[in-house]
Amino acid sequence: MGKRAPDFQLPALSGGRIRLSDYRGKRVVLNFWASWCGPCRKEMPEMAEFYGKRRGGGVEILAVNMTFSERNRLAVEEFAREGGFIFPILLDEKEAAADLYRIITIPTTYFLNEEGIITGIRIGPLDKKILEDFGEGGK
Repeated sequence: MGKRAPDFQLPALSGGRIRLSDYRGKRVVLNFWASWCGPCRKEMPEMAEFYGKRRGGGVEILAVNMTFSERNRLAVEEFAREGGFIFPILLDEKEAAADLYRIITIPTTYFLNEEGIITGIRIGPLDKKILEDFGEGGK
């Protein structure tokens, strides 16, 4: 908390690569998850609804899939397609980002301000209130 979020670059499910630092100037919900995780599956529709409302409004969601723990990439693709998730899904295939953020349990979410400073951490699923509070300028 209070420190700059460690930068990383990962492949995106939709293609290309995404670097966290490219999102400076926006508030970022940095969520670590897996498709086999029940609480992760439960929070994703809330994140999708929030993203639909806030997209382009200075708040971004980056959903880092713990791909190294999945059966295969197809499981991630199917889950994202079935859910209609349009926020960026990043693939942590080699546990690089998870190690950098010391992820022990999922879901875990980091909240970053416009300067890339960590303003909050949530271990456990997100809900509408947590997301809306962040979207309105809270932690």
